[in-house]
Amino acid sequence: MNVSLNFGEQVVCKTLAKQRYELARKNGRPDQQIGKQSSEQTDLEGIGGEIAASKVLNVYPSLILEPDSGWDIKYRGIKIDVKTTKYKTGKLVAKLNTRSEEVDVYLLVTGVFPDYIIRGFALKDELLSDKNINDLGHGPGYTLTQDKLRPIDELYT
Repeated sequence: MNVSLNFGEQVVCKTLAKQRYELARKNGRPDQQIGKQSSEQTDLEGIGGEIAASKVLNVYPSLILEPDSGWDIKYRGIKIDVKTTKYKTGKLVAKLNTRSEEVDVYLLVTGVFPDYIIRGFALKDELLSDKNINDLGHGPGYTLTQDKLRPIDELYT
Protein backbone atom coordinates (compact mmCIF):
# COMPACT_ATOMS: atom_id res chain seq x y z
CA MET A 1 0.00 0.00 0.00
CA ASN A 2 1.58 3.30 -1.14
CA VAL A 3 1.46 6.35 1.13
CA SER A 4 2.71 9.86 0.40
CA LEU A 5 2.89 12.35 3.24
CA ASN A 6 1.38 15.74 2.50
CA PHE A 7 3.11 19.04 3.29
CA GLY A 8 1.66 19.33 6.80
CA GLU A 9 2.60 15.75 7.66
CA GLN A 10 6.12 16.40 6.36
CA VAL A 11 6.48 19.45 8.62
CA VAL A 12 5.31 17.42 11.62
CA CYS A 13 7.80 14.64 10.79
CA LYS A 14 10.72 17.02 10.47
CA THR A 15 9.90 18.78 13.73
CA LEU A 16 9.35 15.56 15.70
CA ALA A 17 12.48 13.91 14.30
CA LYS A 18 14.66 16.78 15.44
CA GLN A 19 13.04 16.97 18.86
CA ARG A 20 13.07 13.18 19.38
CA TYR A 21 16.79 13.01 18.61
CA GLU A 22 17.58 15.93 20.97
CA LEU A 23 15.46 14.49 23.79
CA ALA A 24 17.05 11.05 23.53
CA ARG A 25 20.57 12.49 23.75
CA LYS A 26 19.55 14.80 26.61
CA ASN A 27 18.22 11.77 28.53
CA GLY A 28 21.51 9.92 28.01
CA ARG A 29 20.09 7.39 25.58
CA PRO A 30 22.93 6.26 23.30
CA ASP A 31 22.63 6.78 19.55
CA GLN A 32 22.26 3.24 18.22
CA GLN A 33 22.54 4.37 14.62
CA ILE A 34 23.28 1.57 12.17
CA GLY A 35 24.32 2.41 8.64
CA LYS A 36 25.96 5.33 6.90
CA GLN A 37 23.04 7.77 6.86
CA SER A 38 22.92 10.60 9.38
CA SER A 39 21.11 10.15 12.69
CA GLU A 40 18.78 12.97 11.65
CA GLN A 41 17.84 11.08 8.47
CA THR A 42 17.26 7.88 10.45
CA ASP A 43 14.92 9.69 12.86
CA LEU A 44 13.11 11.41 9.98
CA GLU A 45 12.55 8.13 8.14
CA GLY A 46 11.41 6.41 11.33
CA ILE A 47 8.83 9.06 12.12
CA GLY A 48 7.83 9.25 8.46
CA GLY A 49 7.11 5.53 8.50
CA GLU A 50 5.13 5.85 11.73
CA ILE A 51 2.98 8.66 10.34
CA ALA A 52 2.47 6.77 7.05
CA ALA A 53 1.30 3.70 9.00
CA SER A 54 -0.94 5.85 11.20
CA LYS A 55 -2.47 7.38 8.09
CA VAL A 56 -3.28 3.93 6.63
CA LEU A 57 -4.72 2.68 9.92
CA ASN A 58 -6.66 5.94 10.38
CA VAL A 59 -5.30 6.54 13.88
CA TYR A 60 -3.70 9.59 15.38
CA PRO A 61 0.04 8.99 15.84
CA SER A 62 1.63 9.49 19.22
CA LEU A 63 3.12 12.97 19.28
CA ILE A 64 4.38 12.63 22.84
CA LEU A 65 8.12 13.13 23.06
CA GLU A 66 9.25 10.91 25.89
CA PRO A 67 11.66 8.02 26.22
CA ASP A 68 10.70 5.17 23.91
CA SER A 69 7.81 3.01 25.16
CA GLY A 70 8.73 0.21 22.75
CA TRP A 71 5.70 0.72 20.51
CA ASP A 72 4.79 3.51 18.09
CA ILE A 73 1.08 3.21 17.32
CA LYS A 74 -1.89 1.82 19.19
CA TYR A 75 -4.61 0.46 16.90
CA ARG A 76 -7.72 -1.17 18.39
CA GLY A 77 -5.70 -1.92 21.53
CA ILE A 78 -2.85 -3.48 19.52
CA LYS A 79 0.58 -2.01 20.24
CA ILE A 80 2.53 -1.71 16.99
CA ASP A 81 6.26 -1.13 16.56
CA VAL A 82 6.84 0.39 13.11
CA LYS A 83 10.14 -0.50 11.43
CA THR A 84 11.16 1.65 8.45
CA THR A 85 13.88 1.07 5.87
CA LYS A 86 14.78 2.77 2.61
CA TYR A 87 15.41 -0.57 0.90
CA LYS A 88 12.56 -1.78 -1.35
CA THR A 89 13.40 -5.38 -0.50
CA GLY A 90 14.10 -4.56 3.14
CA LYS A 91 13.39 -7.07 5.86
CA LEU A 92 11.45 -6.70 9.07
CA VAL A 93 14.18 -6.50 11.71
CA ALA A 94 14.20 -6.37 15.51
CA LYS A 95 17.11 -6.41 17.92
CA LEU A 96 17.72 -9.46 20.07
CA ASN A 97 17.27 -7.35 23.21
CA THR A 98 13.95 -5.87 22.04
CA ARG A 99 11.40 -5.22 24.79
CA SER A 100 8.90 -7.72 23.42
CA GLU A 101 6.49 -7.48 26.36
CA GLU A 102 5.56 -3.97 25.20
CA VAL A 103 4.76 -4.83 21.55
CA ASP A 104 2.06 -6.98 19.94
CA VAL A 105 2.85 -6.43 16.25
CA TYR A 106 5.87 -5.40 14.16
CA LEU A 107 5.04 -3.52 10.94
CA LEU A 108 7.43 -3.01 8.02
CA VAL A 109 7.42 0.23 6.02
CA THR A 110 9.82 0.87 3.15
CA GLY A 111 10.58 4.06 1.28
CA VAL A 112 12.27 7.41 1.46
CA PHE A 113 10.69 10.51 3.00
CA PRO A 114 7.98 11.47 2.10
CA ASP A 115 6.91 8.41 0.07
CA TYR A 116 6.41 5.02 1.71
CA ILE A 117 5.00 1.56 1.12
CA ILE A 118 3.36 -0.44 3.90
CA ARG A 119 4.78 -3.93 3.31
CA GLY A 120 3.06 -5.96 6.02
CA PHE A 121 3.32 -7.08 9.61
CA ALA A 122 4.19 -9.99 11.86
CA LEU A 123 2.84 -10.87 15.27
CA LYS A 124 5.41 -10.68 18.04
CA ASP A 125 5.81 -14.46 18.29
CA GLU A 126 6.15 -14.79 14.52
CA LEU A 127 9.16 -12.45 14.42
CA LEU A 128 10.81 -13.02 17.80
CA SER A 129 11.68 -16.68 17.26
CA ASP A 130 15.12 -18.30 17.40
CA LYS A 131 14.59 -19.60 13.85
CA ASN A 132 14.54 -15.98 12.64
CA ILE A 133 17.92 -14.96 14.08
CA ASN A 134 20.23 -13.78 11.29
CA ASP A 135 23.14 -11.40 10.92
CA LEU A 136 22.66 -8.78 8.21
CA GLY A 137 26.12 -7.32 8.82
CA HIS A 138 25.48 -5.42 12.07
CA GLY A 139 25.25 -8.30 14.50
CA PRO A 140 22.55 -10.90 15.08
CA GLY A 141 18.89 -9.93 15.17
CA TYR A 142 15.45 -11.22 14.33
CA THR A 143 14.59 -10.90 10.63
CA LEU A 144 11.70 -11.78 8.35
CA THR A 145 11.56 -11.33 4.60
CA GLN A 146 8.58 -9.52 3.10
CA ASP A 147 7.04 -12.74 1.74
CA LYS A 148 6.65 -13.95 5.35
CA LEU A 149 4.63 -10.87 6.41
CA ARG A 150 0.88 -10.63 6.77
CA PRO A 151 -0.93 -8.01 4.66
CA ILE A 152 -1.90 -4.86 6.54
CA ASP A 153 -5.60 -5.41 5.87
CA GLU A 154 -5.51 -8.41 8.24
CA LEU A 155 -5.26 -5.86 11.06
CA TYR A 156 -8.60 -4.38 10.00
CA THR A 157 -10.56 -7.60 10.55
